[in-house]
Amino acid sequence: MGRVRRAMGALLDAQGAERELSRLRAVVRVQEREIARLRERVDQLQREQGQARETGTPYFRNAPVAEAKGLVVDEAECIGCGTCEAICPEAFVMVDRVARVVEGGDEVEGVDEAIGACPVQCIRRS
Repeated sequence: MGRVRRAMGALLDAQGAERELSRLRAVVRVQEREIARLRERVDQLQREQGQARETGTPYFRNAPVAEAKGLVVDEAECIGCGTCEAICPEAFVMVDRVARVVEGGDEVEGVDEAIGACPVQCIRRS
């Protein structure tokens, strides 16, 4: 009888874990849709503010977006997660879902932490 109870308990635990996994997957799907919606809104705001991709000179917080002398973002490797901007918004800005270096960003405090936090290591000092 003890084996049956243990087996039933294990089965219930497995079913509970499967339900939790299913719930978490649903949460992730909702969050991914929200992220996509927010990215679209950012793109729209950038276009409205004259930051369209075609201009080649977008501006954000009155700082021209450029490659700083000492920092390079490999745009082909960048996954657009925004970690660098979240950690050091004075040095990085997301434009068209790619990290860009703000003019003078290589000299900002916290830039090394942002470089180290990049999940794909696409930011380098030149």
